[in-house]
Amino acid sequence: MAGVGYEFGWGSVLATWRYLGYNFKSGSAVESLNFNGPTIGVAFRW
Repeated sequence: MAGVGYEFGWGSVLATWRYLGYNFKSGSAVESLNFNGPTIGVAFRW
């Protein structure tokens, strides 16, 4: 996971890109599996 964030007076905003790659043993139903995509987070401070 890699990303950037910015902090404001009221809280912070974070945007990241996540990636997961996995290889199963030969002969299994799924040999390779990849998940990836963006995430966005907001944290409020009071």
